[in-house]
Formats: sequence, structure tokens, C-alpha cells
Amino acid sequence: MITILIADDEKLERNGIKFLLKREQEELEILEAINGKDAAGILQKKQVDILFSDIKMPYMTGLELAKAARELQPEIEIVIFSGYNDFSYAKEALHYGVVDYVLKPVDPGEFHKTYCSVRDHILEKNTQKGEIARQQDDLGKYFLQNFLYDGKEENGTKAAELLCQDGGQYTHMILAGGEDCFFEVDEEKLLGQLREHMSRQFLYLNVAANESLFLFQERYADYETVAKELYQFFKNKYDEECYLAVSEEITDWQELPEVFSGLEEVLAEKFYMSKNHLTAIFKRAAGTTVARYILYKRMTIARKELAGGTPAAEAALKAGFGDYSSFFRAYRKMFGCAPSDQQAMELPDMDKSGDF
Repeated sequence: MITILIADDEKLERNGIKFLLKREQEELEILEAINGKDAAGILQKKQVDILFSDIKMPYMTGLELAKAARELQPEIEIVIFSGYNDFSYAKEALHYGVVDYVLKPVDPGEFHKTYCSVRDHILEKNTQKGEIARQQDDLGKYFLQNFLYDGKEENGTKAAELLCQDGGQYTHMILAGGEDCFFEVDEEKLLGQLREHMSRQFLYLNVAANESLFLFQERYADYETVAKELYQFFKNKYDEECYLAVSEEITDWQELPEVFSGLEEVLAEKFYMSKNHLTAIFKRAAGTTVARYILYKRMTIARKELAGGTPAAEAALKAGFGDYSSFFRAYRKMFGCAPSDQQAMELPDMDKSGDF
């Protein structure tokens, strides 16, 4: 939803702008201010995406409001309305970051063009922010996964810098184990459903085709109950009976690898051991889990195909991935870049633990 503030001392003018905005048939939150001072007060309390302001108002002019708005909310989009066709006004308005200067009486067609231009710019900025956040999240999870398996301090430090920018500390972990390749589902869809189902924040890390890790910052929650919530969610939504291992309280980031290893052992006793000790025996013999060893083999094939010029989608199929999106996520998580990035081809081969 886009939040819009209309500042004009004439109610008739405000109503006219509201009427034109409602014609856009979009989900908008429209706020009103009867003068510049009133608008500045709203901007101090409420995040606004677009400010539509008359240039001539009592107590504070539109240009003075534009300056105050830019200081209060640097990313706000500002459009000035004026009955003065004066270049000096327009020049000063541009100095305060006004994105458009519209003459009164407002032409509906011109207003539509102005609004669409400003709206598209906001959406583009939000898309770019979202992409940067996703890239940062992916990179942080890449370092975290390496840290969990190799315990290297530099990986832990990089993961903490990217994933704990709010200064929070992850205090508990829950490791979920499912059948076969259960966690190779659409991760975005799964996370959306999980966040609707659960009333708390968490960090999700898909560590293998049949294992995913949940990290929580709340220190005093009942995590046995949280695990039951997760169990019911997977059972009801996906008809999957997951096994879950809950950690004790974690007091230091450096404890994560050891705690994670302990959770994997718990799952081995609950879940894998019931399959004739196969996974536990394999892990002792190969030094890694079946899922990670298979992923290693698949990536070895995929990298060979990519190096030979095979298109990424075709390489994914040859390596045994069910769809390209699963391959892309696994590749980015393991190498920190897209399959199309030739830099990944220069990396040394992985060992069986998935490190490289």
C-alpha cells in the first residue's frame, strides 16, 4: 500500500486531488493536512511515500514543507502544485528534491501521468531494496551453513554481520527432518505459509534436501511447544510427519556448530536410526550425511556440464535436480553466486562435506 499526504489549505483542492487518486483504483492510504505546519507534524509521526503539496499555504509554504519533509523522510517523493508559472519557484523546488511541479488548475490527464511516474519510481526503489535484502540474506545463510559444518570463525563472523544487524542473538534452534527430499519444496511459498501460521520471528535455513533449521531470538519461549506447532503445520499442510530436535539455550554465537551437530545426532536417533541405521552408518563411513553427499555429487556433475558450455537449465536436469529453481537456490547457497557466474568455475572442487 502506498501512503499519500495531501497538503493544501483549501478543502476543495484537497477533495479534487483525492478524487483523482481514487480514480487510479489502487490500494492507497490518503492523509490530509490543512497547511504546511500540520503536514510537518504528520510527517514526524507517520511514514509517507508521496507528498502532494500546494506551494502557497499559511504558517509554512510548500517549499518550506518540502525542505522539512526531505529532512524528516529522505526517501519521500514530493510533488508541488502551484498557480504560479514561475521558473524561480520550480528551480527552488528542484533544490529540495521535488520530483514534479504541476500547475493549477490540475489537468486530470497530466495528474495521472505524474502519479504513475512517481508510483513506478517508488515500486522500482522497493524492488531494488528487496533484491538487495534477498542477496544479503542469501549470502548470510551461505556463510552460516558453512559455519555450522566447518566451525570456522571467519564464516561465523560474516554470517553474524549479515544476519544479526539488529544486534539480536539467536538463542534457540529447532532442526526438522523430513522424508527424502521434502525440503526441496518452493521455499518462498513454504516461508509465507509458516509466517502466517507462527506468531514469532525466525530465521529459516534449508541445510539439506530433507533437513531445515529454524533459529529464534526469543529467550524465554517454550520451544517444545514451538516444535509441536511446526510438527502440526507440516502434518496438516503437507501431510509430512517431520522429526524435530530442539536445542537448549544458546548463549554465544560460537556455540552454533556444536549445538547444530548435537541436533543432527538427536535426529539420527529419532528418524534415521529407524531406517536400519542407514544414514548414521553412512555418515560415519563418508564423513557427511546422505543428502549432502548426493548434493556434492550432483554439483560435481552440474559444474562439469556448465564448464563444458551446457545451458544452466539443462545442466540442472542432467545433475538430477527436479527443476531449475531448486538447482539455482542450491547452487547459490553453496557457491554464493548464480550458475551463470563464471567465477564459480574457478573455485576448487568440494570435498564430501560440501566445503570448498
